[in-house]
Amino acid sequence: MGQIVKTRYGSCSVTDIGTERVYAVTLILNANPTATAQQKGVKVVKGKAVHYTKDEVKALQAEYIYKTNAVLREAAKQGIVPEMIKKPDGVRFSAEFNFETVDPYKWDQPKTTRPDGDNLAKGLVDAITKCGLWEDDCQLFHTEVDKYFSDECTVTFQWSKESFKKSKKGKN
Repeated sequence: MGQIVKTRYGSCSVTDIGTERVYAVTLILNANPTATAQQKGVKVVKGKAVHYTKDEVKALQAEYIYKTNAVLREAAKQGIVPEMIKKPDGVRFSAEFNFETVDPYKWDQPKTTRPDGDNLAKGLVDAITKCGLWEDDCQLFHTEVDKYFSDECTVTFQWSKESFKKSKKGKN
């Protein structure tokens, strides 16, 4: 049986499935995400091209970080405290982006238009890494990303730790 904590910014839950502990966070977003981590700006400084992160990308990542930390703080008060997943353990990760639309016929239908799911996930994963749920995003060995239309704008992400046994030759 799982435990869930709801806040004004979203919710956090933990469920034990066999020996695996699965955490899930749902964030209520201010607007449908349109900026992705892949969208870089270029400007010329002293005759050289300089790449920079666009303000829309920074704002979305700041929202992810702020709301994730707020949800996790409230969850910790209720006894849900995810520990940081340290190397060499791996992370199984999934994310579902729900894009708000007023058309109820589209609700629960897959969103097959931009922004690209992999680029949306990269921005989310970068933000979650900054929240300290795992050491480095290179630990993600399994990632699933879904995009759907919905009556509300949310992102739900789940993660669990995977420990790997070393082979007899000492290689993973």
